[in-house]
Order: sequence, then C-alpha cells, then structure tokens
Amino acid sequence: ASKVVIYADAFMDAFKEQGILTTLKHFPGHGSSKEDSHKNKSEVTLSKDALLPYKDAISTGRAQIIMVGHLFVKGIDEDNPATLSKKIITDLLRNELKFNGVVISDDMLMKGVGDETLAQKVVKFINAGGDILLFSEFKINNQRTADLVTQIIIDAVNEKKISKERIDASYKRIMALKAKI
Repeated sequence: ASKVVIYADAFMDAFKEQGILTTLKHFPGHGSSKEDSHKNKSEVTLSKDALLPYKDAISTGRAQIIMVGHLFVKGIDEDNPATLSKKIITDLLRNELKFNGVVISDDMLMKGVGDETLAQKVVKFINAGGDILLFSEFKINNQRTADLVTQIIIDAVNEKKISKERIDASYKRIMALKAKI
C-alpha cells in the first residue's frame, strides 16, 4: 500500500474514534495540476496512483464524504471540471469505484469551476451526481446564498432541468450520513 493510503487510513480512523466525519478531497486528485483552481482553470491527467487512496477508502467503508475538485481531467471530460462532470461523479466515482456516500462540491464561487452562470453550475453539479453545494460567501448580490441557491434548485426542478428523483437520491444519501453522527 502507498504511504498516502496508510496515512489517510490512520487519519480517518483517528477521527472516527472521536465521532468526527472526514471528507476526502479533491477527487479525482490534484497531484498533476500546475494551476491553483481557486484562481484558474486547472487540468490534471488521471493516474491509477491518484485513485488509490479513494479506492481504498471506499472499499474499506471509510469514505463517507468526497469533495470533487474543480479539475478538468484530460481524456475523460475536458469540457467540464470534475465538479460539473457526470463522467467523473456518476460514471467514475459512483459506478466504477462504487461510492454511494455524499459528494460535496468545492467552493462554487472559485474561478476554477468555470464561467457559466451560477444557476447553470448548480444544475450541472446536481445532475452530475453531486449532493451538497459548498459556498464561501454568506451573501451573493446582497441575497443570502442559501436562499438564492434553494430558489435556483426549486426553479430547476419545476422547469424539469433536475428530476425530483435526482433530488430524492441526494436527500437519502445526506440523511444516511446524518444518521451516522
């Protein structure tokens, strides 16, 4: 096993002993990026080594929450960062790696998530298979961020841009996680 896997397992186990949930980040791995996704588009080349800590944590039941990075993955989805990519969240993380826990975004206000509107980003993240949206600001344009994003989601469901089933799947994963606390 790699050093990263050994250290990550020890870290997660120590927190679990204290009743603290851990989040693995930034899926699928920031290692090969040359840019800071807080400020710029960040590209990575996916390697088997980068996935090892995630595979181990998922297969051993340690992974409960995984944060997806604003990373454009060469050869998989070069049009969307992992945060907005169904190929990364649903196909790779959920289907191939068999992760059925909670997927959280990185800060949705970072530059690395792209230039689309906030509504487009929210819809894409949820439809890609994400569960919890993270925002660094309490207010956006003088409106509470939680209220603004909630309305975006309600409108998207009413406009059939997000299915009720998709929302229900996230709700069930989040409630299952809360039951562990």
